[in-house]
Amino acid sequence: MEICHGGGEPDASADSSESVSTIVARELAATMGRRPTATTPLAESVDPDAMDELFAASDTELEIAFEHDGYLVRVSEDRVSVSPTE
Repeated sequence: MEICHGGGEPDASADSSESVSTIVARELAATMGRRPTATTPLAESVDPDAMDELFAASDTELEIAFEHDGYLVRVSEDRVSVSPTE
């Protein structure tokens, strides 16, 4: 899975053994310049378990987008993009 900070070109890739919600939480924290434990819980904006299940069970192209703590998060089967909403 590719990781894009600021919505631009990929600048990292994630370990395929990690859950989608773990990757999203980690990349949100990195974009915010914080530790994952110092950010608003992802569950405030989206159900992390449902997101993990949705991507694990999907056999078609899928993309979701949501706002979390002032950031737009876009998640697809092969990419996570985090950018400020402002």
